[in-house]
Order: sequence, then C-alpha cells, then structure tokens
Amino acid sequence: MSNSVKAVTKAQLVAEATLAKQNLDVAAGELAQDILDLDADKGDRPDPAAFTLPASGWTADATVSGYHYHYDLAAAGVTANHCVVAILAPGSQGTAAACGLCPTIGAHVVEGAGKIRFWAISAPESAMTGTYTTQRCAPLQEGETRTMAYGFVNVGGGAAGTADAIVSRLGLYLDNDGDLAQEDEEEEGE
Repeated sequence: MSNSVKAVTKAQLVAEATLAKQNLDVAAGELAQDILDLDADKGDRPDPAAFTLPASGWTADATVSGYHYHYDLAAAGVTANHCVVAILAPGSQGTAAACGLCPTIGAHVVEGAGKIRFWAISAPESAMTGTYTTQRCAPLQEGETRTMAYGFVNVGGGAAGTADAIVSRLGLYLDNDGDLAQEDEEEEGE
C-alpha cells in the first residue's frame, strides 16, 4: 500500500485564495446592503412631521358612511404600506370635534404621490395643525395587495370630540359580535 500525496502548486493555492477572497467580498457587500435596507425600513424610529389641515380644499365624499368630506394631505414617502398616527395640536381639538373629524385616517398613493386621507362629517371652519409619524404595516402575504393602510388621529377636545361621542353622533354602535353597526332610523310618528 502506498501513500500518495498530491502535490499542489503555489499557483493553485493563489488561485483558490483569490476565489475565496472574491466570494467573501461579494458576501460582505450583500450583507452591508441588507443592513442598509433594514436601517431604512426600521419602524421603531418614526420621525414626526408637522402638518396643517386647511379649512378649504375638502372634497365631498360618499364612500365612508357618515363622513361626508375628505382631505388628502401630501405626505412624501407615504405608501399604502404605512400605518400613520396623527396627533392634533391642543388648539385644534375644538375644530376637530366641531367638524366631526374621523378618528381613522388612511395612507395611500394618488397619482404617484403619498397622501394621508382625513375624513370628517363636515368641512372644518378653521385650519387644524399637528404632527404625524409613520410605521410600516404588517407585511402582506404573497399575492395580496393593499390600496390603503389605516391609522388613527386623536380627536379629543372633551366629551364632544371623543371617538365614542363621534360614533354616537353617527348612530353607530358595537353589535354582539363586536362589529360596528348603524342604528335603524325610526319612522316619524312611531
């Protein structure tokens, strides 16, 4: 029985080391890009952005029961994959209550531009100001699409502006299954 040792040349070792280094460089570059992508998508560092909802420019809207107007606020970078939280300034709470500002808002894209949609029972009498932040929504399952992601806006301002008060003004209630339902309007004379 003979022991056979295969001789490896210096050139072969250099070629293998060079190939290994190239593979490591590619892997390191991909890892660095993955880290940058993760950092750009982080939802735990929302930067607040100031906004103003003007008294003019609200659009008549019959798509949401009980809310007759909407306003699309320009919001760079917002897509239907963002959940938005808006906080109205204390001085805007009375206006929000008076116009019946909906506590639900929606993030979507209109003609390629990010928008945050606010709904109200009536157009406000004066402008409202506040700040908003965005976070990525739960990821979609393969094949799913989302045209609008929902978030919320605080609508304080005392009892007249709470979510319960607005829901009550609209004649809405939670049924036994926890779903939002609308009261039947009684006929006059009953």
